[in-house]
Amino acid sequence: MNVRLRHPALSLVTLIAVAAPFACETGAATYAVIDDAYPSPANDGGTGAQNVVYRGWWTVAYFATPVAAGAESDSKRVIPATDYAYVVLAPGWAPTSGARPKTLLPMRTRSPLTVERGDTLHVTISDATAIGNCAAGQPLTQAEADLITRSIFPAEFAGTTYDAATCTSTPVADDGVPTTDGSPDAAALENDAGGD
Repeated sequence: MNVRLRHPALSLVTLIAVAAPFACETGAATYAVIDDAYPSPANDGGTGAQNVVYRGWWTVAYFATPVAAGAESDSKRVIPATDYAYVVLAPGWAPTSGARPKTLLPMRTRSPLTVERGDTLHVTISDATAIGNCAAGQPLTQAEADLITRSIFPAEFAGTTYDAATCTSTPVADDGVPTTDGSPDAAALENDAGGD
């Protein structure tokens, strides 16, 4: 049987009517949240110095709002996938201070995380679940730190170079040369010596 439609518009309508029930079937929505599992400061209502997840990233979701210690982020819609989660930790930062954190540490989860369609992934961040905190004896490799600071969170580390072995950021002059070694002691010595 050879059926030939004479009107292109009728062909288009027929195609849409046949394909439409299958085209939009996405199933249940999939989400991710960041759980800051560092201990919350006692008796200060979460306003004092603490380990704050300053920024986060998992597959397609950027978490721009800081997550206080002991708290959970808003959920972000994601796709079913398996990947590492990456965060920027602001240790010792008071999230209600209004000031930008003085120290930022790039971190990643110890292993890739998986979420299935319709589920919610809880990205738990602590020294037990993520690496990158030198104070916990868990530095990243320099290659991992470069990936995080240059490709995932370049705005947070703009104008600095990051040394993964010491977990320090060093300001970089316009010519790309570090201005100090970035440590508080070196900055104090430079100021005491009359440096700018």
